[in-house]
Amino acid sequence: MPLATTRLAPSSACGEADADRLLEFIHAAGGAFRRLRSLLDEQVQPLGLVGAECLVLWLCNARAHHAGWAQQDLATAVGVSPALMSSLVEGLRKRGLMEMKRSPVDRRRQVWHLLSQGEDLLHQIRSSLGGIAQQIDDLIPLEEQQATQQVFARLSEPAAASAPALRTYDPEQGGGQ
Repeated sequence: MPLATTRLAPSSACGEADADRLLEFIHAAGGAFRRLRSLLDEQVQPLGLVGAECLVLWLCNARAHHAGWAQQDLATAVGVSPALMSSLVEGLRKRGLMEMKRSPVDRRRQVWHLLSQGEDLLHQIRSSLGGIAQQIDDLIPLEEQQATQQVFARLSEPAAASAPALRTYDPEQGGGQ
């Protein structure tokens, strides 16, 4: 008696192809992510940082004139656990690179801002990353880099869109909605 084999209906073959295409995309994106993070780690390690700390500094600088970054939002943006982010920002704070303040939008929230020493270090980091950026530019045309960044931004949108919007409290409306 032959072994029983599972045979897929013709319509599920298309589903398999779609799934394989998705898995290839995830695999390729993950490989690129790991390679880029490794390059970042190599560049910032002589400065006593890891890549995740560099990204925290860069993100906080990008919102320097805004409300700052809540710690949970930083963890999500950098792709680390909230517990690890707590350790990262505390280490950056102890080094005099960042400070925590109350949010001007919601006084219950604490947000992180870069200090001048953090801005100076970020300037150093940007200078050291120029060579890697040029190598990538030589390998991948700027238009393709921008298109790829747009693809990843679109893929990130559903997670951001599902997060509840931060609203200020309005006593006349009750729950701030």
